[in-house]
Amino acid sequence: MYLPPRQRAAFVLRDVHGWTPQEIAAALDTVVAAVNSLLQRARHTLRRRAPSNPQDWCRPQLTSTDKEILRRYANAKDPETIRTLLAEDVRITMPPEPPVVGIDAAAEFLGRAPDWRTLPTSANGRPTLINYLRRPGSPHYEALVVDVLRIENGKIVESKCLHRCPSRCRLQHARHARFVDEQGSSSVTEERTRLNQPGGHMIKVLFENPWLSLRTVYAPDRGIDGYVFSHEDRCQGRIVAVLPYHDTPAGRRYLVRSEVTPCWSLDPQLSALTGGYEGGDIEDDAVREVLEEAGYAITRADLVPLGDSYASKSADTVYSLFAVNVTGRAQSVATGDGSALEARGSTRWLDTAEVCKVRDPQVAVMVMRLEHQRP
Repeated sequence: MYLPPRQRAAFVLRDVHGWTPQEIAAALDTVVAAVNSLLQRARHTLRRRAPSNPQDWCRPQLTSTDKEILRRYANAKDPETIRTLLAEDVRITMPPEPPVVGIDAAAEFLGRAPDWRTLPTSANGRPTLINYLRRPGSPHYEALVVDVLRIENGKIVESKCLHRCPSRCRLQHARHARFVDEQGSSSVTEERTRLNQPGGHMIKVLFENPWLSLRTVYAPDRGIDGYVFSHEDRCQGRIVAVLPYHDTPAGRRYLVRSEVTPCWSLDPQLSALTGGYEGGDIEDDAVREVLEEAGYAITRADLVPLGDSYASKSADTVYSLFAVNVTGRAQSVATGDGSALEARGSTRWLDTAEVCKVRDPQVAVMVMRLEHQRP
């Protein structure tokens, strides 16, 4: 899939079903300006990636092997049975949680509790499992997780989990509570999770719009009585940052962006290649940003994970950091994301002394972690 979920939804509703931007904004719980931005990026990507002959687009069909593996996977209850269906390097993604990689971790993660029920089906031609959970004391099963599988050589090599809860492993340890501001305003009513464990905490939304929200944390057992912070709702509180580099006889050089960041300055500033999380695998966002902002066509296998990072104690935004070695690769013109600011930006190669002066803290963090990995 070339488009992230929200771009795909906006594109289909507008260009296939003919909805107005106002109707799409209401459906996606956002503003018209955000819808126009989603449409702009989606059309830009499809113009670049779509085949010239529409007949080249076709939906794959499930094979008999796919159906049999899906049936066995749906009926598997214990980790050992699940192991027989998985590839050694199987990968499970459930954004925004970190991916689960490897057969041992995946088999343990996928062990289903007795109150799960599953429905084998397909989605866009891919083997799919819909998971229903009955909570303690409830007579009903509720659809919570959809697993879209990729099967190769008779083994499950990937499962993309689309879910309504932060993580399946937390389902029996969380309960939802509804908080309203002191004035009772429905504009800040929001469903939040209260952890059912010692030292659990509550989060209350003070203000929100489609781009960000202002929140406060209460954890009386730990002496926290109203710690205020911001959350970037537009990207689910997560941003990807990538540091391309190449090695030369004179030493290692790093690629950064030079573009206007209005909250810093109205003049171009040096910064990392960054982009908001768009609802799929964070690695896919990293690959897309390198192409859009630097002009390098890479794959997920090229990425060097550098862990996560925070940027401020007044925001919960998590930066997922990656590096990529582009030594010997051809650099094309950066495609951009269709925005005016990015179109006017450029890239710049810096040596170690120069890169240390960049004011964007994520650049320094990525350089330090990358250098620490060097043999």
